[in-house]
Amino acid sequence: MIRPFFMLAYAHNLRMVMNSMFKGMAAVTYIGTLLLFHLIIFAIIGTKFFAKVSPTEFGTFYRSCISLFTLLTTANYPNVMLNAMDSSLFNVIFFIVFLVVGLFIFLNLALATVFNSYKERIEHDLLVHKNRAKIAFQAAFKLCDPEGTGAVEKQIFVLVFKYLRPSEMNIYFKV
Repeated sequence: MIRPFFMLAYAHNLRMVMNSMFKGMAAVTYIGTLLLFHLIIFAIIGTKFFAKVSPTEFGTFYRSCISLFTLLTTANYPNVMLNAMDSSLFNVIFFIVFLVVGLFIFLNLALATVFNSYKERIEHDLLVHKNRAKIAFQAAFKLCDPEGTGAVEKQIFVLVFKYLRPSEMNIYFKV
């Protein structure tokens, strides 16, 4: 039961993804509210027009909401549409508009919002990493150049290179 929390505590990348998701929750909440409004509007229309044609899916407002949510998730969606689509061209247009707006606009907006938040987090982490590397490089250069001449002697450079990349020592320097 507690294992997911331990995984979040020790897995940096997973923690970063979760933080990005929570950071983007405000925008996703707005999109979710619009999606809910979209679902309710189409459920009212569906109940009004399809209650007699397909009473198992659109007989009541509650059933219409469940059926349209099922349609929005694309899980078992032909069962929701088939009875209603047989009777008229308006019904086909109703379902096409519902799916295009719900699937291709609102759900993609939600995904784009979470992705944008994750991208901003990655860019921030990259900037922090670059700044830390720059500070570390400057500190290392100061250690290698104690007189402050702006140059590192060849002997010191060879020693540093020998310590950092011993396998490549013979490629670059004749020792």
